Amino acid sequence: MGKAPTYTCTRCNTTGTHRGDWNGIFRDGLLVEVCCPGCQTLEENAEAVVKEATLEYRRGRFGEWTTRPKVS
Repeated sequence: MGKAPTYTCTRCNTTGTHRGDWNGIFRDGLLVEVCCPGCQTLEENAEAVVKEATLEYRRGRFGEWTTRPKVS
């Protein structure tokens, strides 16, 4: 397994790896914001937990992020 990418929180400028409870915020398939655990609201965290449980994230041909429902 490769090294985890390093991100900088767009709210507080904390730098860390995107492992754990960091959230990515996407608009039209593009990653527009990265949020560390300390800056997330309870609502953002809950939404991320639901999405992680129900959606599969993939990179498209042109680097955009797409989702599809997880199949159990």
